[in-house]
Amino acid sequence: MIDRMPRHFLALTTCVLAFLLGLAVGDDYGVFGDTQDQRAIGEATLRHLAGERGLNLLWPPEIRLYGPVFETPLALIERILGRDDSRSIYLSRHLLTHLFFLASAFAGYLLALRMFGRRWLALFALLLFLLHPRIYANSFFNSKDVPFLAMFMICLWLAHRAFTASGASAARGAFAIHGAFAIYGAFALCGAAAGLLTNLRFMGLAFVALVVFVCLCDVVVAGSRSERRRAIASCAVFAFASVATYYATMPYLWADPLARFMEMLTVLSAHPNDWRQFFQGELVLGSKVPRGYLPVWFGITAPPLALLLGVVGLTFLLWRVVITVRPRYGQVPPPPPQSLALLRNTPLRFELLMVACCVLPVLAVIVLRPPLYGWRYFYFLWAPFVLLATIGLGALGGGARNVFQHFQKAPRPPTRPWVPTAIVACLAALGLGAIALEMVRLHPHQHLYFNVLANRPGAAVPLHQRFSLRDGYYREQGYAYILEELAVREHPDAVFNIDLPPFQRGSHLLSLLDIAIPRRNMELYRQRDQRRFKYDSNADIDFYVASGGRFGNPEFFPPVLYQREIYGKEIMKVATPDLARVDEATAQAYRANYRAVTSAAPVFSGDVDVYRGERTISWVRAHCAPGEVNGIMEMTVVPLDAALPRYEKQARGVRVGDACLWQAPLPDHAFAKMLFPTPPPGIGVLVSNAYLEERRRQHAALSATQPVARSTFNVYLEDGTLFYVKTPCVQADVEAPFFLHVRPARVGDLPSYRRRHGFEVLDFRFGGLDPRWGVAPGDIFDDVCVAEIALPDYSVASIGTGQFVPGGAELWRVDIGA
Repeated sequence: MIDRMPRHFLALTTCVLAFLLGLAVGDDYGVFGDTQDQRAIGEATLRHLAGERGLNLLWPPEIRLYGPVFETPLALIERILGRDDSRSIYLSRHLLTHLFFLASAFAGYLLALRMFGRRWLALFALLLFLLHPRIYANSFFNSKDVPFLAMFMICLWLAHRAFTASGASAARGAFAIHGAFAIYGAFALCGAAAGLLTNLRFMGLAFVALVVFVCLCDVVVAGSRSERRRAIASCAVFAFASVATYYATMPYLWADPLARFMEMLTVLSAHPNDWRQFFQGELVLGSKVPRGYLPVWFGITAPPLALLLGVVGLTFLLWRVVITVRPRYGQVPPPPPQSLALLRNTPLRFELLMVACCVLPVLAVIVLRPPLYGWRYFYFLWAPFVLLATIGLGALGGGARNVFQHFQKAPRPPTRPWVPTAIVACLAALGLGAIALEMVRLHPHQHLYFNVLANRPGAAVPLHQRFSLRDGYYREQGYAYILEELAVREHPDAVFNIDLPPFQRGSHLLSLLDIAIPRRNMELYRQRDQRRFKYDSNADIDFYVASGGRFGNPEFFPPVLYQREIYGKEIMKVATPDLARVDEATAQAYRANYRAVTSAAPVFSGDVDVYRGERTISWVRAHCAPGEVNGIMEMTVVPLDAALPRYEKQARGVRVGDACLWQAPLPDHAFAKMLFPTPPPGIGVLVSNAYLEERRRQHAALSATQPVARSTFNVYLEDGTLFYVKTPCVQADVEAPFFLHVRPARVGDLPSYRRRHGFEVLDFRFGGLDPRWGVAPGDIFDDVCVAEIALPDYSVASIGTGQFVPGGAELWRVDIGA
């Protein structure tokens, strides 16, 4: 039935319907966290091309190293259309990014049609490519990773065309002029696409290397001199087109191509990521993910149908490889030229190239363990995996047909040979339908999708405690609830005082480039709706809009009016500090809680009193002026068990009469230190007795050894950690900040952002929250001051450390050699 329809009719209809659906739902998706940085890259590139200051305004400098080939056209379209309000800007970005994704899906359909020759298989590849829940949602708001995936699929299609044209010419044994144009033109087009792919992400170099490798295989197995010359010329055309396109679309390289390319290679390969995340029930750093991180994330977020068919497709390909290179039982081994069948220009070779595009990046991650958070940097793996799953579906269809024919009675010819294929196709359609229904259920949070491998019914540990459910892009749903639900209870034209999200680096970049800065997370609302929100620091907030559950458990949060949950985890909620906006029972409960907290003695007294309960930390301001409830209180708990991660919570306030109350839960495990801000700006520290005893034993052990340097503080080195010890010691001795400058034995070990100094700067304050470690490194007990700082894990040539007056001279300094 499908084969009898007009050519590409169903594929084009599917893409048109998908685009119409995108028009309907595009404004439901939020704004990506990096969107403003991406806009700044596009605008800066346009200014640079016009001869104005653009790229040199971007900060930090590594932002200018990202390719602008997708963002520059978006910025140009924004200028041409004269978009000046945030809603039209971001909706147009959503739709253009999604349109490019749909175009790549159609390219994948054409590639599948060329590979398999069956339109029903090609249509399945198209639908499967579109129906990845996470990637579908990202195709609207993610202008970094999804365009790379889309261009990767287009590159695979163009590579297949180029290899097919070359193989057809070799089969004919002739090389006419029109054949030369067809072959070299196909390789030039593929090379240009590969250059654009590398511009989008530096990982595109891997695709360039794979295609060059395949071209070199053609040189090795060429049967004649003319074939060898043609293969060399094709490789040269592809490589030249790739390099030329990349250079032409990367303005940052124009001034000094070689030096700046090496800078990009160094900086982008060492991009730091210290975000903490749940992975298989444990908190891990993005820079120290386990080796199985990427395969597990891919496996738990891909649709089950795709995983099943992908395994079948890979098994089928391996079986084809075995029967191709290994003679069957009783046969004579083929001659040496025939044993190179896999290297020849055959469909199987391209399928193996496709497998290499899937497997090699995963192996590289397993071996090199680069910093990762989720697998969005590797969304491009979905393109070859879809084709692999389509191979698996075709193998199942062919196998079912063979089984069906085997059980029919001979010698009667088989009846209805299409029946088994139709059954397999219907089962695949049911699987695709199940994925579509799940996407509808999760809308617009499909980017948080997990399959049944992770979201197991009846699991002992909740999903959000095994894998991170990070959602920082959808606070605007909370604003929509305020506008659509709460406004009608008060006044249709009411203006609400809300807490604005924190200042974003991208906003700073846009301000440098004179681009209008919309308020974060409200960009997709019309101007008249945006004007109904304000922020007045001298007045109490009407509503909090929080995302990701960062502010503690619900029982410690101000009264929640609305929340959205995914997999049992709240990802967004609307709350209020004003007890007059909630029911009387809730208000009475908060008043009773306030009385219970203040009935005990505070552990710290001042403008804000700090109370420690059995399972809570509470901050109380007895006389709370308007606007003071808007502040956020923070707490950091250092566990006594060093194997456990530190515990951080933020607290939102609620007004109880003239007072303000903030409250956060304590962890279940024993603590070493609790740190929290106290006014005037300072750090309150609670230290446990067990931790103090450990510090005393540690000081006694250090005193029995010789320090590596003596000065105002004695400096000890034990197991890669520096200890600073002073006896006797008072608070004034540790007021001045400490400096720690570590010079590596090899310059290449130094992080790129520190190389201009020749050493890594690890300065710290004795009693403050240190930006690198997040905990206060020093303690005062008895008449002793002790601080400890871990050294970097590279080989050290020398260390310079001491104390200094901020903005002034050094108080003392010691230098420690290797």
